[in-house]
Amino acid sequence: MSFKTCLALSLLQNATKGPAHLTGNGSGDDAKPYTQDQIATLLGFHGAMNVSYLTKIWRLFKSAKVPNYDYLRRTIKGEMIRWANGHRCWIEEGVYFDNKTLDEWIALKFNPGDSTALYTSAEKGISILKCRALTSAHLEDLRRQEEVWDATKGNATYVEVIKQAKSKDVCHPPHDFGELRSNISTYCALLFTLFGEGCDLYRTMVSILQILSHPFSMQNKQAYTPEVVRRIVWAIIVDTRSYFDDIKLAEDFMEQGQHLQFPVSTLEGDFIAIKHGIQIQRHNFPAEWSAPEPYKGPSSYYPMKGGGVAINSHLASHRGTQPR
Repeated sequence: MSFKTCLALSLLQNATKGPAHLTGNGSGDDAKPYTQDQIATLLGFHGAMNVSYLTKIWRLFKSAKVPNYDYLRRTIKGEMIRWANGHRCWIEEGVYFDNKTLDEWIALKFNPGDSTALYTSAEKGISILKCRALTSAHLEDLRRQEEVWDATKGNATYVEVIKQAKSKDVCHPPHDFGELRSNISTYCALLFTLFGEGCDLYRTMVSILQILSHPFSMQNKQAYTPEVVRRIVWAIIVDTRSYFDDIKLAEDFMEQGQHLQFPVSTLEGDFIAIKHGIQIQRHNFPAEWSAPEPYKGPSSYYPMKGGGVAINSHLASHRGTQPR
């Protein structure tokens, strides 16, 4: 392993604390820094060999023992909007990352289990379903649950009652072409905010966004039936589970060095199906999505619906695993 890589793994112990202007968002005490294995995990998903490529959000996550969740949410959304403005595309600004989700991300729990995608956990982890705008009623209920949860920590009986009372329904996936494209552009913004342009999953999602922004796809919107859209979303969820299951450790960097294989997305083989609105087959496609309920309009699912103009051609980047 190169000296630069060795230095990178040790430097992030201090780098996670960040400069002064990044640490004034919570309590006065800094949180415990990431271990070298955790640093290696982040580097792997960033597709980078040097901590200088890690996005600033990871310094914010570790800047205080008690996270300032509202500040983190505003920062993440601000970075996502900045990405959208820079690439001239719409995102769903009504997304909401609850406290539990942020805690899981801070702890690097990007998958709700192993690499197998399940319907019951489809919206957990770093899922594309996290990038769906909530209804005002759902958002209000979620915030109430967070308040109750924070106020009753340690009261296992009451907390269990709250957990059981929570809805078992999975967030509704996109229903049509416009919602699909908006959902994917929002997911691109989130992945860039968390892992930067070196993340192979981000690059793949940008490629899919470009496909959906091409005049050919936009002129054939009728091919994107609710089930076609849901199968595209499910294929993304399956790929996401596989991607975030490829966890790199410090030992991997030391043994493989510049020849390290970073986590990769495997959705490229589905690009033709996505372009032509053909159903993507996955053996574990949930039965709950096979026969979607009648569409009731955007307000019954999430208030902010929209597509987005064609993304700039300069978004296209060379795919590969060459270390940065």
